[in-house]
Amino acid sequence: RGMLEVNYDAALTQATYSQIESLAMKRGHFLIAARATGEQGIADFLTGNIASARKKVVYAWTVSKLFHDHAAQIRYASVYAEGLAQIGRYPEALAAVEEAIRTAQNTPGAPYPSMAKSTQVEILTNMGQYDEALKILDESESWAASRHLEGHLCAAEINRGDLFIRMGKTDLAIAAYRHALQYATDLSFWRGFTSTGGPLAKALASEGHLNEALQTIDTALQANTHIPDELYFVPRNLAIKADILRRMGRTSESNENYQRSTAIIDSLLASSPTPGVERLLLADLGEIYSGYFISLVQQHRNADAFEIIEKAHGRIEAQALEHHAAMPPHLPSRSEEQITQLNVRLINSDDPAAREEIERRIYQAELEMDAPRLAGLTSIHPVALKDLQRHLEKRELLLEYVLGEENSYVMAVSQEIGRASCRERV
Repeated sequence: RGMLEVNYDAALTQATYSQIESLAMKRGHFLIAARATGEQGIADFLTGNIASARKKVVYAWTVSKLFHDHAAQIRYASVYAEGLAQIGRYPEALAAVEEAIRTAQNTPGAPYPSMAKSTQVEILTNMGQYDEALKILDESESWAASRHLEGHLCAAEINRGDLFIRMGKTDLAIAAYRHALQYATDLSFWRGFTSTGGPLAKALASEGHLNEALQTIDTALQANTHIPDELYFVPRNLAIKADILRRMGRTSESNENYQRSTAIIDSLLASSPTPGVERLLLADLGEIYSGYFISLVQQHRNADAFEIIEKAHGRIEAQALEHHAAMPPHLPSRSEEQITQLNVRLINSDDPAAREEIERRIYQAELEMDAPRLAGLTSIHPVALKDLQRHLEKRELLLEYVLGEENSYVMAVSQEIGRASCRERV
């Protein structure tokens, strides 16, 4: 149960493994108790308690080495390495991941250390050791190919594409993403379409292949209709489509896709199964809302751009201030099922009037929900630019910073000039 819960909410995982630890200690199963401690450490890391995470994972790792619990040693050495990599301590992380791989190689019957290998590629990439990272990817793919593990090959090609993007080799990244997409096609692996289509479309667009990029992102969005319970990929993919349309000069369609993206974020926040899923959605907000902001600025629609970024800030601040209690995953209610179905229709709709009606029905379904959600705790009408200016003193200046992938902006607002000016900075 704990291994499933970690995909929903780390707080739930922590509570479950705390119970397992207590029960194991009472029955004298000390190695199981140590593993449960390690899993609580993973939950601590996911919830931001780095000090506690380190203490618990190192404890489980140490116990595994003392008592020759090789499977646990491989897992917790890999997890510890991943944690260190996340905070930029790459040399230490590399030592831990090498121990995990070495233990797996020296233990008969041990599974392939896929987590350790993936983390090793990440570490070497961030250390600038691209050749070594590629070598490990080649070895990993060779192992998977010899066993006809196309799912593993799909994931490896996605990692390869990401690596080439970091190396600035966009053409090679495109080739890798295409290979991953082919594996996904062979497997009818819809999640593979949704996770690969976005990066591939972005890479194609950056190289000027806008028509192919648009076709690719449309394929990814269509794939999501086959897995309606996993609509969390959709807002970012819609934002990618919006950016492609903007580059093509199709401004009106671009704005419509940004609006669809933010509308789906709102409805997903209203029906998310746990606060942990809300946090995952909020992690996507930065890229989506900043992209929409930049697009509006380039259209000289500064007032609209200000309201869009304030809406995003309101969501993030409300989530940060809200008290978060562990909430068990639950079966979808009637309203939540209706919202999911309407979101699928929203993805497929190209008619503005139809989209307006769908969004109205989504809003009505949200009103019928019993449990308050983040979307209902923040204003859907953030402060307008002109209202803000009326509240500023003559000598006051408000600066609003927006960070984008390629460029960042600062919006300057004052009472005297009566408008907002935006300046781009690299």
